Amino acid sequence: MFLNKMNSIKILVVDNVESNGIVKKAEREILKRGYSFLRAFDGMEGLEKARSEKPDAIITEAYLSKMNGYKLCRLLKFDECYKGIRIILYTFDLKYKEALAKEVGADAYITKENSPEKLVEKVEEILKNKK
Repeated sequence: MFLNKMNSIKILVVDNVESNGIVKKAEREILKRGYSFLRAFDGMEGLEKARSEKPDAIITEAYLSKMNGYKLCRLLKFDECYKGIRIILYTFDLKYKEALAKEVGADAYITKENSPEKLVEKVEEILKNKK
C-alpha cells in the first residue's frame, strides 16, 4: 500500500559531478522504484528546483558549487513553505560532519561509501516517518 502512494513521489538529486556513478546508479534505482527523478548540478540550481518543483525528498552532496548542501538544507528547512521536504546530505566526509547536518535540519546524513540503493532506501525510510 505504501509503495502505491509513492508513485507520485519526486526526488531531487543535487550533485555537481554530472558523470558521477553514484548519481547515475541512484537515478536508475529511483526510476526502477517508480519515483520521479529531478536533477540539479549546483546548490543554487538545487534551491531553485526545490522551490519550483517542491520535491518530496532531496538527496544532496554536501560540497557543491555556488552554494553548499548544508546551506541549501538550512534555507529550505528554516522556511515554512519548504520545511516539509525531506533532505539527505551525503558526502565522502567522515561521520563527524553528521552533527552539522543535524544542525541545519537534515533528515539524514549518509556517506558515499553506501550504495545508491541504500540512499533510496533512506529516502523511503524518512518519507515513511514524515509527520
